[in-house]
Formats: sequence, C-alpha cells, structure tokens
Amino acid sequence: MKTLVFLPLLLLIVGCAATVPHKAASLSPERAKLLVLRLANDKAQALYQCQPFQDGTTPQLIDSRWIWTERRGHGKADLEAQVSFDLDGSAPNVDVLLLWYKPLEKF
Repeated sequence: MKTLVFLPLLLLIVGCAATVPHKAASLSPERAKLLVLRLANDKAQALYQCQPFQDGTTPQLIDSRWIWTERRGHGKADLEAQVSFDLDGSAPNVDVLLLWYKPLEKF
C-alpha cells in the first residue's frame, strides 16, 4: 500500500502598492518670475513687436496658481500683461493688452 505524502504548499502573493500620481515640483518664486517675464514678452512680441517686461514684481501664489500683472509704458501707450499658470508652470494663460490713451478734447 502506498502512502500519500502531502507537502505544505507555500503560496506567495506579491502585491503592488497603489502608485501615487507623480506630483510635479512647484516652481520657486524666482523661477516663476522668470517664466512670467518670458511668457509676457513672447506674447507682446507676437502682438506688438516689443518686449517691455524686463523686470517686475514676483508673481503671487493664489489658489495653487501663480498670478502676475504688470503694466509698462511703450511709446504713447501702455502694455498690460496678465499671466497665470499652475504651480509647476503648466497650463499658462497669458493676456497682453495695448492701452492707448487719447486726451479728451471737449466734454
């Protein structure tokens, strides 16, 4: 008569940890300032053939977005730039407006 031998079966389950979405690094205030200046000047160059934003204030971090507004004189007009983007510099929104002032002659 044969004897059946049962060997213990070792079951090894290897699991994968849930991957955490990669969070892009936030820009420092200095890097954010360089980016707003480049974006504003690129847009001003495309629209008005000038790059008046050479220095300015540091953008403000508001609700997880960098926000920056600046106005510069250019000839007889002003250019106003409004730039915003996500913490890591993605999803930029850039507006540059030409503000032309004409004095009132009479009321």
